[in-house]
Amino acid sequence: MPHYFLGRILDRIGRFEESVEEHRKAIELEPDNAECYYRYGVTLARNERMEEAEQYYKKAISLDRSHAKAYTNLGVLLDMKGDDTAALQLFRKAAQFNPQSAEAHFNLGAIYGEGGSHSRAIQEFRLAISLDPGSVEGHFNLGLALYTTGGLDEAIDEFRKVLRLDGGHKEACYFLGLAYYKKGVYAKALKYLQQSLQNDEENPSILYHIGVCYNLMDQPQKAIPPLKKVTELDPGDGKAYFYLGVVYDKTGMTEQAKENYRVADLKFQKTGAGGGTAR
Repeated sequence: MPHYFLGRILDRIGRFEESVEEHRKAIELEPDNAECYYRYGVTLARNERMEEAEQYYKKAISLDRSHAKAYTNLGVLLDMKGDDTAALQLFRKAAQFNPQSAEAHFNLGAIYGEGGSHSRAIQEFRLAISLDPGSVEGHFNLGLALYTTGGLDEAIDEFRKVLRLDGGHKEACYFLGLAYYKKGVYAKALKYLQQSLQNDEENPSILYHIGVCYNLMDQPQKAIPPLKKVTELDPGDGKAYFYLGVVYDKTGMTEQAKENYRVADLKFQKTGAGGGTAR
């Protein structure tokens, strides 16, 4: 055991080869100790030697069928390889053997969410948060699942919790803006979308929603620059041309409005999409 603890320390300070030597000594001395194989797998995975790490996690499980962390880490590797079915089974095993593992429930939630089972994802994320209330990603992913299923008020609560825990969380700020936008609370949506834009100045989605917010708040002149920027960044976006036509029309710039409506119509014909509802 001292050898594998030493191996962990050496890995953390960047002395990987020496770390490997210590882990191997631990395994030689205790070949039936699942923890030695698991910890060596962690070191290998940290150094991007995933195939080897996978084998050591499997060995740990073969020695200890209740090793929740080995199931979890092996599940993460298989998820990265695109084997969602096997990963899901492993995360279930991890939760079965350690129901108090926030990590196991979080990973189950992520797998369910990726597969479209959002109600089950929400259930697992709630469990993860109950076990680890300070988990930034737990609150964020719960918020995202709630947002996807239309639970906007709860999603807003979760995104706000994320920002209280991590004020610089860019995605939480962005989705908080979108959630307020979907609720029709455009002033608050604009606040968070503009904050998001500071970190991602050429994001077409942020710019588009800022422009539409200004339009829906009857400030068409302010809507023109962000919507025009979207047409430059993403020339195939018919909606941006459509709303740019709307705001030009509202500001009395008739020729520009006509031109943008014409371009929007051509874009929609190509993609089969329709325009938005302007006010």
